[in-house]
Amino acid sequence: MKVNNQQHETYDEIQGSFSLEDDENQINCQRYSIEEIPTNQLSGDEAIEKSFMQSIGKSSILNSKTQKTSIPLTAVIIMKSMVGVGILGVPYVTSNFGGILTTLILIIIFCIGILSSILLLKCKNLSRRSNISTIGFFVFKHKWIVIVINLIIISSNLGVCLSELIIFGDTCSNLVNYFSGQNSTEQPIYLSRPLLIIIASVVLFPFLIVKQIEKLKFVSLFALLSIGMFTCSVVYNYFLIEKKNDTFTWWLPENFSIIRAMASMPTLILAFCWQFNLFPIYKGMTKITDRNLIISTILGFVMGSILYLLVGILGFATYGIKIEPNYLLSINDSDVGGPLFVLLNLSFVLSTTLTIPLMFFAGRNNFIQLIKQLQNNKTKILSKNRKNLLENQNKDLDYNTIVNLKKKSQAIRFYGISIILFLMITVEAIFLRNLGIVYNLLGSITCNAIQLGLPTLFYIFLAKQVKRMKFRNIQNRIFYYLVCLLLLLSIFLTFFCVTSEFV
Repeated sequence: MKVNNQQHETYDEIQGSFSLEDDENQINCQRYSIEEIPTNQLSGDEAIEKSFMQSIGKSSILNSKTQKTSIPLTAVIIMKSMVGVGILGVPYVTSNFGGILTTLILIIIFCIGILSSILLLKCKNLSRRSNISTIGFFVFKHKWIVIVINLIIISSNLGVCLSELIIFGDTCSNLVNYFSGQNSTEQPIYLSRPLLIIIASVVLFPFLIVKQIEKLKFVSLFALLSIGMFTCSVVYNYFLIEKKNDTFTWWLPENFSIIRAMASMPTLILAFCWQFNLFPIYKGMTKITDRNLIISTILGFVMGSILYLLVGILGFATYGIKIEPNYLLSINDSDVGGPLFVLLNLSFVLSTTLTIPLMFFAGRNNFIQLIKQLQNNKTKILSKNRKNLLENQNKDLDYNTIVNLKKKSQAIRFYGISIILFLMITVEAIFLRNLGIVYNLLGSITCNAIQLGLPTLFYIFLAKQVKRMKFRNIQNRIFYYLVCLLLLLSIFLTFFCVTSEFV
């Protein structure tokens, strides 16, 4: 295994873009394509993972960098990776499909999520690579696939940041309206939603420019506690309100619309998206085997599904078909009482405030990585210059000057990109108040690609390149054709769900 001695916790811009020269191991891939490839026989993708993916699963809960995770703890980490802002939109999805159909769709997406994880592990074994980007490069032998994957991950992370900031603005407005006794239209400009978002952005900015993800390790645990507290509050809210909404139904609602329902369904796809964290979490396990990760994935999905069903069905039963895409906007302080109303909104104010830097960290670093892929490989040029300069000791000072200038330019680029990206997110959050649109685009495009599109595409091509379409039995051949159908399903969902949102 190729050893990498760089500091992985820090996104080091001096290291330059990674090399994707990948002409080796083709014979070994064909030889071991049926077997599970242990981690010590995989390529050294760890440096890429830290800058490419949101590899925060282990470090955000454990104190020790070298400590490994058991199957139950890995399941909790997976559940934490998938449960986030999407839980606020699940009651709205339930109001469009009804209780039974929502449960069936959730079970189908549950199974697809497990199958997606299995496909990524199969792709690992076939390509001997342990990163989505390097698997893609192994398949297509061109860096355009790395650029595409980077764009998908960037859109996913920054899209979640946008969702978090929209939710922050809504919850802060709820709290301001409650304590002032006025509605949003009556508030002075210094208490308006846009100004609250701007103030939050200014306060958050110091957290957005951190270079070490370990400094944010407390964030994920607090976000998980906030989600748990929110779920308990929804259950309590259901039993607290005496007058239940009579529009709740287990079957299709009376105002059922296939267009509106399909526009809301990507929220469930968003709710089960975690696959870009699969390999970092996989390598953090105590006993690293494909079987153990699948067991942990199933346990994590079960825990997450229980939360989704509780919030979705009870939220729909409480507020009926008038529920909002952002569940918090459906809650009235006169129904639940002041303390619970403040608790629900305040928990998400704190959760979103702390989670935004974490998601922005991954999105910003991947954006920098994308820029490096679009540039020439300056690392090789710098190494060549260094070799030439070292031949003449009188030019050592010149070389050090070049390195210092490079560090300064990279620092300017780092802070400049951070400011521009977050400024764009802030402006969008101010003018875009419909959280349903964000859920739709995130779920149907980026999360659909991560969860279903890329794993199926990679497996289909690897089955042709490595296995040479030589399946050991009819079951494997049926599995291959099933994966082909899932790829078509992914393309169909992207087109139909996005179209439904804007029809």
